[in-house]
Amino acid sequence: MAWKRMGFKVWFKGNRTLRSILRNDKEKVPLDQCPGLVYEIKCECSASYIGEADNTLAHRYQEHMKSLTRCRNALNRLNGGPPNTSR
Repeated sequence: MAWKRMGFKVWFKGNRTLRSILRNDKEKVPLDQCPGLVYEIKCECSASYIGEADNTLAHRYQEHMKSLTRCRNALNRLNGGPPNTSR
């Protein structure tokens, strides 16, 4: 999974009931496809960011990459260069 290779730690929150603990007849959904996640991103400077998303990790990752592209394009325009169209 891509989130493991990138060093993300992922926790999923949910309401556990006695029924959900005792009944195990449901098909397990892969972690990267479960909505409602809490994640931690560690920086090289030993700081970390803990975030929460209502959608899946894959969707949140796509949002993050789009945001990075917008930021890079804004910096390029600010410095007089053309926007970067690659992702």
